Amino acid sequence: MSDIIVSSGQVVSGLTIGSTTSLDIMAGGSAVDLTVSGGTVTVDGGSASDITIIGGGTVFSEVSVTAGGSVVNTVVDYGGDLFLSGGFATSTTVSGGVLTLAAGGVARDTSVTDAALSSNGVAAGDLYILSGGTAVVTTVSAPAGPVGLLAEVILSSGGSAVSTTVFSGGALSVSSGGFISDTVLSGGNFFIQPTSIASGQILTDQVVSAFTYYEIEAGASATSLTIQGGGRVDVVNGAVVQDIALSGNGATPAYLGLYFGGLATSTTVKENATLRLVDGIASHTVVEDSIGQTAGEFVYSGGSTIDTSILSGGYLAVSSGGSAADLLVSGGDAVLTDGAVLDGVHLAEGDLTLGAGAVTTGDITLDGGATLIISGSEMPAAIVDNFQPSDEIDLATIAFSHGASARFDSGTGLLTVTEGGEHYELKLAGNYAHATFALRSDDGGSGSLLTVSLSCFAAGTRILAEQGLVAVEALRPEDKLRTPDGKLEPIVWIGSRHVDCRRHPRPSDILPVRIAAHAFGPGRPARDLFLSPDHAIYAEDVLIPVKYLINGSSIAQVDRDHIDYFHVELPQHGIILAEGLAVESYLDSGDRANFCEGASAVALHPVFGFGHHDSMLMLDALGYAPLRMIGPEVDRVRMRLLSGSGPERLASA
Repeated sequence: MSDIIVSSGQVVSGLTIGSTTSLDIMAGGSAVDLTVSGGTVTVDGGSASDITIIGGGTVFSEVSVTAGGSVVNTVVDYGGDLFLSGGFATSTTVSGGVLTLAAGGVARDTSVTDAALSSNGVAAGDLYILSGGTAVVTTVSAPAGPVGLLAEVILSSGGSAVSTTVFSGGALSVSSGGFISDTVLSGGNFFIQPTSIASGQILTDQVVSAFTYYEIEAGASATSLTIQGGGRVDVVNGAVVQDIALSGNGATPAYLGLYFGGLATSTTVKENATLRLVDGIASHTVVEDSIGQTAGEFVYSGGSTIDTSILSGGYLAVSSGGSAADLLVSGGDAVLTDGAVLDGVHLAEGDLTLGAGAVTTGDITLDGGATLIISGSEMPAAIVDNFQPSDEIDLATIAFSHGASARFDSGTGLLTVTEGGEHYELKLAGNYAHATFALRSDDGGSGSLLTVSLSCFAAGTRILAEQGLVAVEALRPEDKLRTPDGKLEPIVWIGSRHVDCRRHPRPSDILPVRIAAHAFGPGRPARDLFLSPDHAIYAEDVLIPVKYLINGSSIAQVDRDHIDYFHVELPQHGIILAEGLAVESYLDSGDRANFCEGASAVALHPVFGFGHHDSMLMLDALGYAPLRMIGPEVDRVRMRLLSGSGPERLASA
């Protein structure tokens, strides 16, 4: 450890105090423009100004100010700690870190707020005013975080808070013996001293309403509590609560805190409510918001959430030192920052963000409509299971380039992404024998991995068979279809699927595309033809997914509440005539489970259109003709459709 001492009359400037360095500023000495990142600074009667205290992950930084010392213009970020015991601080911003005022410590013009983290997520600051500490002119708010994240001033017995303004996302908690004056609540929260539930006592069947605050102490318990907006319950030192329901109202959230071994089982967190864990444990928790006022669970260092369900509108944030196990994310959002631990997650129609440095064990199971966001260049150690067409994996900080590739090795189960000469490996589980992986740029300029999808006919479509035009739903295996060149090919498989378009996570993936009668010329098609968005028509000697020809008039996507889709497979991928138009037959890409031949169970949310999965089609390798989504062939077909003349080079009859 390197020790730097600033004596009386000395001035230092522009120093960075890292983990192997300490700085001691003595009476009469001063420091300007300090960055404290992992190190310690003691202002021992001296002064310092323009200080930034930063941490994160396993890095913690501390500045201590003793009697006679002073600091001006200090920013305390996440992982940073400013401690005053007899010193003075002015113009301090606590943005995710901690400011503590002990005996004789005074802070003036303090902002306690939140800040976005580089590893994703948001952290809120805390100001602790202990006995003998004083805060004058303080604002408290959390504008950057989700509803339920609290920046907080905690006032203990013997402490004083004068001229405090609490905005939305902020809270002022006052214990017995604490002194407050000139306090303004402007959308913020105010918690009075708790009613203690002591060892051996049980609190049961209670409604905890506004301005009611219980602290469940070691040896005590609580069951069947309803915590309403403005109500608060803290569970500390190994106390246990169960069957807790939280639901806030308006701008005032309900609050449950688990501290220092506090345990909660079977907790429901609804709209505008917060569950906070600091060295506490929560199990069997459901977080859900149905009205747009975020329900949130926040797990800090030492906290652990087990068997947690983050449903629609719900939010989970796990910070460094916190952990989540057996997690379900279905319609909600979960974020793990640097140093957080995740042990097993089932992700369905929700978002999971893994910050750089987040630790993963167990499996990450995707189940349709899932988005897995990976920050940083290190891929998760966990296995990604059941990666399917409606899922996305976003490599959020790896810039996409057109030379990028994604290759799967079925022997090792490794999906290797190559970007800019660098290789990144994801461990996959599942059947990818017929899948093709591809990359594209995401909205932030990074790459996303996408899988293959299906193409199919709407019920009622007439297919040219040996005996003439037959509705697709009336066809059977072994029936023979007539191809454009006059040959007869037997049907080897027919699959069907009824789709509730209203409940699909991305309706544009499955809503039918209507091709108007005669759009491609007389009788092509003979009447309106309805195909799934990715079904390819055959023109210009290439296959073009119909969605790339949508022009809003002769070819347009239409709304449906329900639709029945059908596949028709020949011995080899080929061209058949649907309502007189040359279109492709089914090509098995490994997604046959999205359809059934009878009433057997199939995938929950089928994906028949590719969305942004287009480039991964395997038709170029296995199909009847080259696949084109852009290029001169597509341009010519689009121009002829717009001109009304119809393409001239369809498959010859």
